[in-house]
Amino acid sequence: MSKIFVRLSADSLHYEELHEVALFLKNQVSNADISIIAPVLSRFSEAFDDFHKKIEPVHLRHLTQELRATDKDRDRCFSHMRLVMLGFLKSSFAEKREAAQRLNNVFTRFDGVQRESYKKASGMYSLMVNILRKDNYPADLELLGLSDELTRLEELNIAFETQRKSRLAAEEASAPAAEVKAAARLLVACYHELIQTLESCIRLQAVPNHEELVSSVNSLLLDYKTTLAHRRAYLKSKREKKTTEKEQQKAEAAATAALAAIANKM
Repeated sequence: MSKIFVRLSADSLHYEELHEVALFLKNQVSNADISIIAPVLSRFSEAFDDFHKKIEPVHLRHLTQELRATDKDRDRCFSHMRLVMLGFLKSSFAEKREAAQRLNNVFTRFDGVQRESYKKASGMYSLMVNILRKDNYPADLELLGLSDELTRLEELNIAFETQRKSRLAAEEASAPAAEVKAAARLLVACYHELIQTLESCIRLQAVPNHEELVSSVNSLLLDYKTTLAHRRAYLKSKREKKTTEKEQQKAEAAATAALAAIANKM
């Protein structure tokens, strides 16, 4: 039997993603006013409210919003610099093409930074800025009109870290991690119960005009399903790269030892 709703591994979502999906589903189903599922929706709403209180107390909300906005700005700055630089790779001026290529060699090392954790992304951005402040890179940036953008990225990254540390300090007054995890597990269980109950009711034709509800919910679920697929692929690629590097190091060490043994016999 085909599924009506997109299947999403809700337990694999980050807390803020789970919060967004649950809030959207709660609002959509509540607005649909489906009385037959009221008990299930009530359990889901209670689980969401509990999760919401634990993950984002009132004193953290403004810090969270500020943090996300700054993170989006620094990612936008990075993407803009990358696009400008890639455009100059096709410039009719040789010196600009060469400058763009040198910069591209640096930027390539930081591909995927937007998908990293907040703390790791901050470290990567900081390292990239430090690299681009040395050697001939400042001249390359100046030639391509990207000097101010790099300064802006550095400022945003510093501001983000200040905000992140402020939020971490504020989290000390929030619920313990174990309580948040338990609330998330309950919300995920209620999420699956609500989705399955909705599907059963739709098949029994107990939900009139359900097409708009299904379409809007599936649109968001599909977006996050794609996000999870990309995240898994990225992490798999990182693991494979790390394994390959270790194997190469072992092979090089073995070759060096073999050469040393041969040299000792001569």
